[in-house]
Amino acid sequence: MEDIFSQSGTCTLREAIIIGSVIARNSIPVLHSSAAILKIAEMDYTGANSIFLRIFFDKKYALPYRVVDAAVFHFLRYVNTRCKTHGILRIGNSNGKVPQYELCTFAMYSL
Repeated sequence: MEDIFSQSGTCTLREAIIIGSVIARNSIPVLHSSAAILKIAEMDYTGANSIFLRIFFDKKYALPYRVVDAAVFHFLRYVNTRCKTHGILRIGNSNGKVPQYELCTFAMYSL
């Protein structure tokens, strides 16, 4: 499923919501969901990928640390892209830890 829609970049938000509703209604084993989350988190940020991740997170699985880390870094890549695009000030060092951000008023409402 994820190869057909998300990776090609042609999945619309409407298609993601429809497919996501099927995912939400059905029981999926934790390891299968973890593998899907990991693959989606490794892709570039799109609205459809975000919807798929949210639906998997709403299932409230106990996920492996590797999957949680991949999801966190997926969204951090998005935040870093927004920082470069909108000139948001980034505070912190590059020692591999999660950076802290000083957000402007526009960024607080748009994130």
